[in-house]
Amino acid sequence: MMIPSRRRLLQVSGVSLVAAGAGCVSLQSLGSEETRLERLEVVNSDTTAYTIHVLMAENGDPAYFDSQELDARSDDGDEAGNVVFDGYPDETGSYTIYSWVDDQPPEEWSEFDTTERDACTEVTITVGGPDRTGDIVIRSTDGCPPDDETES
Repeated sequence: MMIPSRRRLLQVSGVSLVAAGAGCVSLQSLGSEETRLERLEVVNSDTTAYTIHVLMAENGDPAYFDSQELDARSDDGDEAGNVVFDGYPDETGSYTIYSWVDDQPPEEWSEFDTTERDACTEVTITVGGPDRTGDIVIRSTDGCPPDDETES
């Protein structure tokens, strides 16, 4: 039995990965040029309280800004400090969301482009976590619940 060379294995693996990922790439590229933000929530997974800042820009222009006091996660880890923002634009747009805690300089702000998501999305900003004190991660859902499931 002939053992394939390392080069041949890498070639076959590369082709297989491209073929397997082709469907995923095309699904992810279904992002919308304009997105409606259904919910904007912050979860503090740190045992430190922060002031969280959120800036939404549309085509480079500020569309929304707010700051909230974010309670620390409980010492036993059972309860995280949560804040739900409101008053942000509820119409579709091409938004970039920036978030930072306390006095972080702009080069350390977290950034999230909503145009890479579905036409409707819910965004959760998580502060901290295991071995990530003060770090911010921004995630979103694909799509929103049907109208009859949303709050009035």
